[in-house]
This record gives sequence, C-alpha cells and structure tokens, in this order.
Amino acid sequence: MERKVNFCYQAINDIQATIRAIDAKIGFLMVVIFIPIAAIKEILSIYSGIAAHSQCLMLLMWLIAAVWAATIIVLFRALWSIKNPGKSVEGNDATGVFFNSAHYKMSAIDCIFNFPIKSDIDLKTAITNIPEDDADLLKELVFEKMKLEYIRDIKMRRCSVSSVLILFWVTSGVSLYIYSLMSKF
Repeated sequence: MERKVNFCYQAINDIQATIRAIDAKIGFLMVVIFIPIAAIKEILSIYSGIAAHSQCLMLLMWLIAAVWAATIIVLFRALWSIKNPGKSVEGNDATGVFFNSAHYKMSAIDCIFNFPIKSDIDLKTAITNIPEDDADLLKELVFEKMKLEYIRDIKMRRCSVSSVLILFWVTSGVSLYIYSLMSKF
C-alpha cells in the first residue's frame, strides 16, 4: 500500500509541475498574441490598401482578425480556473479532503476587498475528515490525481489549439504583408 501512496504523491507532484509549465507557455503565448496591437496603424494601412485592391484578400484579413480574437478567448479560457474538476471524475465517492476548496464562500466583492472570510467547518472537523486507513487515503490521492489530470489535459488542449491558431494568423498575416510589399498598394 505504501508504494501506491508514494506513487500517487509523485504523480500528483509531476502533474502539478506540468500544469505550471503549461501556464508558463500560456503566458508566453499571451505576450505573442498582443504583439499586433503595437503595429495596429500599419495593419490598418495594409488593410485599406488590400480592401481597395481585392475583396478576397479583404475577407482573408477579416478571417485573420477573427482567428486572432478566437485565440485570445482560448488563451484566457486556458488561464481560467476550473471551478470543480471533481465533477469530471467518474465514480467519485471520495471526499476531496486533499484539496478541498469548498470550505470558503466568497462573493464577487471579495475579489476587490479582503473581508473576513471564515471557513464553514472548524479545525477539529477538518482533522477528522482526514482518512485514517490506507485504503481511504489512497482513494483520496487517486481522486486528486484524476482531478489534476483533467486540469492538465484541458490546459494542454487549449494551449495546443491556441498555438495552431497563432500559427495560422501569423503565417497568413506575414504572407499578406509580404504580398502588400510586393504589390505596393
């Protein structure tokens, strides 16, 4: 049983490290996504030249802008907290004592001000909720591992999708830019 518990601890640590690495990649992609804002005047100038020259290329620029906006949404969704990943675990009969965030009720105003927020259980109850036997401890650890797997997988998927979207609009945008330079409009 001790080997299984140690395995779960190691897996949880590894998944948490992977989530942190994905979040770092998302931060880098957030920087990349906002680079075009610095060149908005030149982009608008190219757009007006292309719009006067070709209806198809104008539509392509609108498509690039739509993909850019979709990329922003996907990246922000990748950073968004997942409210209750435990709902995604099948056959969940664990208590979630390892990482239970449901003991503190906060309102929107608590994002701005730090009002005294009290837990809905006391310390003694929290201690008695910790599993006493190894089988229950293992169940709780596997439950936490599965929740983290869900978070990791959804972040990884959103990061991958945003990378593909970024590749599309950067490649298309650079191609249009080169075309506009060659066409001199």
